[in-house]
Amino acid sequence: MKKRILRSILAVFAAIVIAVLLYLNYIAHGITGYAAKNLASGVFVAGRSRESIEKEDINFFPVRYSRNSIDYARKEVTSRFLLWKSKAVYDEGLGCILVNDFPEKSVKSIAYPSVPLPSVNPDTIAWPDGDKISDSIPEGIDMKNVNDLLNRVLRDTFPYKGTFAVAIVYKDQIVAERYRSDMTPANRFLSWSMAKSFTNAYIGLLVKAGKVNINNPLALKDWSKDERKNITLNNLLHMNSGLDFNESYSKIKLTDATTMLLKYGDMGGYAASKKLIFKPDSVWSYSSGSTNIAQDYIRSVIGNESDYLGYPRKELFNKIGIRSVVWEPDASGAFVGSSYLYATLRDYARFGL
Repeated sequence: MKKRILRSILAVFAAIVIAVLLYLNYIAHGITGYAAKNLASGVFVAGRSRESIEKEDINFFPVRYSRNSIDYARKEVTSRFLLWKSKAVYDEGLGCILVNDFPEKSVKSIAYPSVPLPSVNPDTIAWPDGDKISDSIPEGIDMKNVNDLLNRVLRDTFPYKGTFAVAIVYKDQIVAERYRSDMTPANRFLSWSMAKSFTNAYIGLLVKAGKVNINNPLALKDWSKDERKNITLNNLLHMNSGLDFNESYSKIKLTDATTMLLKYGDMGGYAASKKLIFKPDSVWSYSSGSTNIAQDYIRSVIGNESDYLGYPRKELFNKIGIRSVVWEPDASGAFVGSSYLYATLRDYARFGL
C-alpha cells in the first residue's frame, strides 16, 4: 500500500516537473528573444544606456529574469534564461536582428544598400526640410501654457520612468520640444506600431509608381488551394483579411503577435500560415501579422534585395528630410513592417507632416 502511494506521489511529481519544463520551453524563447532584441537595439540603435533599457524596457515579469551579456566590439547581445538563450546581432544600416530560423552568418550577410544621404547640410535648412529650428513662433500661442504642459509631462520622469520626449508642431514648425534629462534630439526612439504607417507609405509609393495594385489578390503559392487566394493587399492594409491572428499580449503565454516577433525568422511567413476564419473584407481585426505579410509581398514584387531595402531611403526619407531612420528586418531580410523602426523625435514629426 505504501509503495503504491509512493509511486502515485512520484508519478504526480514527475508529471508536474514535465509540465513545468514544457511550459518553460514554450515561453523561454519569448523571454530571451524580447530581452536580446530590445537591449541590442536600445544600445546600438537608439543610443541609450544598458541600465536604462534593463530598468525600463525589459524590467517586467518574466523578461526581467533573463541574464544578458553585451559584446560591444561585435555589437551583439545574448540573453539567457535557464537552459535557453537568444541572440541579436547588429547589421550596419539595418539595426539589430534576432537570429531565428536562419544561420547567424546568413543574418549578418543581409546587406543594406549604399543609398547616400542628401549632400546638403541639414543645419542650414529650415525644418521640416532640414534641421534648422526657427527662433520665432507663430502668433496666437501661449508659450507659458505650453511650457507648463511640458513641465507636467516631463516631471519626475528620470531616473528611468515615464515620458522620453515631446515635440509640438504647429503650422509646419516645431514650436516646443522637450527631452528627458538623459535624452537628446539625437536619440532614436522605437516606433512599435508606428512602423505600420511607414509600411503603408512604402506601399503607397509603389502604387504611385505603378508597381502594385492593392485590389488584386496576392496569389501567394501557399494560399492557392483555399479561400485565402482571394485576400488582397487592400485587405491586409485595412486589417480585414479574415486570417486568424491573435494580437493580444500576455505575460504568461505567447500569442500570435509575440510568437511572430520573438520566435520566427520569417515573420510574414508565419502570419501567412494562419488559417482563414472570416471571409476577406467582412471582419476588422487588428493584426501586426497582416503588415508583415504585406512586407513579404512587396519584397517579392520588387524582387531585388538591394532595391527593396533601399527603396524607403531613396524614394521617401531623402525626399522629405528624414535622415535618422533605421528600419530593422527579420532574419529573412524583410522589414519588420509592424514594429521595428527607429527614428528621432523630429523625424517622426516630419513623417507625420
